[in-house]
Amino acid sequence: MVTKEDFGKRFKQIRLEKGVTEKEMGKAIGHTEKYIKNIENGVTLPTLRHFFRICDYFGITAYLFFRFDIDYPILFNELISECEKLNDDQKGMIINVTKDMIRANERRR
Repeated sequence: MVTKEDFGKRFKQIRLEKGVTEKEMGKAIGHTEKYIKNIENGVTLPTLRHFFRICDYFGITAYLFFRFDIDYPILFNELISECEKLNDDQKGMIINVTKDMIRANERRR
């Protein structure tokens, strides 16, 4: 079960990934900076309607919001969206390059 604190931490993580301030975010979704701070500090939760507005603002799905194992959901979503435009051969090349990069990182450790 996700607590208000867990939700707030995730919310802040994604807001920082997007590179916006609490004030900018509040204005963009029709709320105040204090409202954003209250969510981030685990004081309150947004309504369901506002939660979906927040996800739209971040450019992610609700599912991605709650994928706590994905540290950069905005980047992840962008990567998936771009990969969908590739043909099967190109997707295979992306997979191979990614695996090569992972192996190279593991060798450096």
